[in-house]
This record gives sequence, structure tokens and C-alpha cells, in this order.
Amino acid sequence: GQGGGRVALLGLRKLPKRASFTWNPPKGPKMRAQLIIPSSPKPPENLGTYCCDLEIHILPDNQVKSMTRIAYVDLEGKYQELFNEGPTVMAVQDERYGYYY
Repeated sequence: GQGGGRVALLGLRKLPKRASFTWNPPKGPKMRAQLIIPSSPKPPENLGTYCCDLEIHILPDNQVKSMTRIAYVDLEGKYQELFNEGPTVMAVQDERYGYYY
């Protein structure tokens, strides 16, 4: 609901099936989730230009999901989007960055 985050240009030609994602919430410990990455939607035939994004959504109660999205302008000049959503997974505290005494 808050939005925000960082944008990274990864330059990937093929998305992995799984990825480890970590983030620092505004309050609380660093979190980690093992995301299942959905395949990219297939763009329409004969489409010259489109934009493909991998989005990671942090949901309430430490749930996370990923989405691949293709945006393009169709032959009639209308903006269109296609997307595939991955399953929602639970995040856990990333103990690699915890402090132990």
C-alpha cells in the first residue's frame, strides 16, 4: 500500500524460475523470500516494440509475490498490458544479517 522501492535494470535475456529476494522494511529486521518467477507473457505477433518488467510486490503479513508484465501500444494506438503472476510466498527474517551475542 505504501509503494516505492528501487528500480534495477538487470539486462536479463531469460528470467530464472526462482530467485532469492531480500529487503529492509521501514520497521523490523531484514527479510528474505524465495520467489517463484512466472514466465513472461507472450507479446502479440508482429509487434515491434514492447517493454517487459519484473515486479516484486510486498504484501501485508510478510507475503511477497512476483509478476512479469509486458506493456505495448497496439496497432490502433491503445496502450495495452499483459501480465503473469507468480504464487504468493511467505517471507522470513534474513538471519544472515542478524546480530548474535
